[in-house]
Amino acid sequence: MEAMAKVTMPVMVVFLSLFQGGRVDSFGIPEFLEFGECAPVKPQENLNFERYSGIWFNIEMVPNEYVNILSCAMANYTWEGDLMVVEERGLSDAGMKMRQFSSMYPTEGQPGVLTVNAEGVPSAPYVVVDTDYEHYSCVHSCLAMMGFRAAFSWVFSRHPTLDPAMLQLCHDRLNEWNVDTSTMVPMTQGKECPYTNKLDSLLAYTQRVQSKAKAREMAQHKGKASTTAGDMQTLTDPRREEEVKGEQTEARQQEQPQWDVREVTQSTQEQVLQDRRTDAQHAEEEEAALSGCDGRSRREVGLLVPLLAVGLILMASSTPLT
Repeated sequence: MEAMAKVTMPVMVVFLSLFQGGRVDSFGIPEFLEFGECAPVKPQENLNFERYSGIWFNIEMVPNEYVNILSCAMANYTWEGDLMVVEERGLSDAGMKMRQFSSMYPTEGQPGVLTVNAEGVPSAPYVVVDTDYEHYSCVHSCLAMMGFRAAFSWVFSRHPTLDPAMLQLCHDRLNEWNVDTSTMVPMTQGKECPYTNKLDSLLAYTQRVQSKAKAREMAQHKGKASTTAGDMQTLTDPRREEEVKGEQTEARQQEQPQWDVREVTQSTQEQVLQDRRTDAQHAEEEEAALSGCDGRSRREVGLLVPLLAVGLILMASSTPLT
């Protein structure tokens, strides 16, 4: 019983709000309710709410007891950054001019889905199934409760008329999600509507809104591309830095042996000179030691010393440099 009460309470709240708004028939059941669950309709991917802004004319719809505007319906959508403000104008069933305001905000956890807030009615989802922003929009909304559902669909156009092929396209898109479009009825639009005298200015307004939105979208894409390029540069810079370090190391390795050769060559030359000085000193010492010998011996020794020195010099000069 407690579980049933938890389920019944929100449903009663919905019915009471409808009853107070005069949207319930004499038996207390809204005419638009039917058995079944809501179709698992998903929104168009990457929906740009700013590009969706501007004037939309109601071309076709499922009869909806929430709405008092029954002909010449047109709505101005304005994206405020985190909220869509909607001003709808048209005629009532008595031909009186009507104006209604509502707001829609992004639904948490459901990208591309908006939630409608309007006075006197429960909140409802607003799902743009398909749109090209410039010509048509196919919209669906559904609330399910205790085995009943309240499902609505609309076809909108940027002009008071819509190409039949685009109208059929919307039907096809909705049918793909098992949405019944057979109950949809056309909305009266045309020369008898209040907007006729200012239609050109309305279309021009929408075109300006579209142009600005498209320009911002392109700028955002360009910014993302630049950011991506910058990220790639950031990724490649360390690689290039490693390549430069490797090239520098290789260059140093190539230069290092050359410096070693010069150092070894210089050391070898110094060693040869030192050896020559040492040999000369040794020769002088030997000559002094032999100074007491006879002349022949001294002459032989005298000839031997230069020959020995020359031999040592030749040997030193012929030593390969390593």
